[in-house]
Amino acid sequence: MPKSGGAKQTFAVIAGVIIICLVGAILAIQYKKRGWPFRPEPPKDLQELINNTPDGGIVRIPRYEYILKNGLKISGRNNLTIECEEGARILVDDIYEDVIQISNSENIRIENAYLRHVKPQWHESCQGSVVFITGSRGIKILNCELNGCGRTGLCAYDCKDITLNFCIIQRNSDVAISCEKCDGVKISNCTIQDNNDFNCMTKVTRLTWYANTVRRNGRDRSSQ
Repeated sequence: MPKSGGAKQTFAVIAGVIIICLVGAILAIQYKKRGWPFRPEPPKDLQELINNTPDGGIVRIPRYEYILKNGLKISGRNNLTIECEEGARILVDDIYEDVIQISNSENIRIENAYLRHVKPQWHESCQGSVVFITGSRGIKILNCELNGCGRTGLCAYDCKDITLNFCIIQRNSDVAISCEKCDGVKISNCTIQDNNDFNCMTKVTRLTWYANTVRRNGRDRSSQ
């Protein structure tokens, strides 16, 4: 009888260990799916990563919350893709800096990025945009979230062929989208919400707009 009782006790301990391991494995899977909190790996210098990637290359940004003192700069580049892993967040501490600035570049593609300033101040007007593009062409922003307090979610000046597709543009303190002297602006399948204003288009030709959801911007915010 004592042996039988000991065997049962041993079996119970083994069963308990197996259950704990299974629960741990399930939690690990959920941890990975959620992306929060991020896996404990040292953050990369994103600006250096961009600078060291040759034209025609892909900058792959691992899942992590990157808090930057200054915004990212892409200048004089061609055929460059910035691809964020699901759950990657890029935040800029200085609300007067653009989170990403693209200038004098062609065929730049940004995918799956969550972009905003560190401490959005909804009651104040920021000077930095979330994405600012100037003197460039063939720029595609795909499946990204441009989250305030950027003064403007997307600001483009003197550009050609700008595409926003499947993006969320929200909580910007001035306007969601501002384009001036641009030719070929395509905005589709985007959600534009909770911005101080909806859009500002000046001297824009070949504007394409379809399948977008627009809500609670400007005056509409106070009525909902």
